[in-house]
Amino acid sequence: MINAYCNDMATLVTSGGYDDNGRPNAETESSVKTKYFDKRRLIMDTKGEQIVASGYFLLPEDTTITNEDKIKIDSVEYIVKSIEKAKHFSQSHYKVWVQ
Repeated sequence: MINAYCNDMATLVTSGGYDDNGRPNAETESSVKTKYFDKRRLIMDTKGEQIVASGYFLLPEDTTITNEDKIKIDSVEYIVKSIEKAKHFSQSHYKVWVQ
């Protein structure tokens, strides 16, 4: 049911991690179906700091995403700040807060 609301196409830029010397590996891009909501909210990021998120994306549960990834939609790049697992309509999905 949630997939019916995810009618926007976005590009998920996945971090490649780091090599043995601490240099970042190449990022990979993939297309995902999503829905963006422009809603400001005070959230805690992974460092425990309070920040103002500019909105959130709904992503299907089968999407692999981490806090080091980015989401691009309409030539705007959003940085993932917090990932919540939510359940609506008896289907799990991710609510990804971005800045």
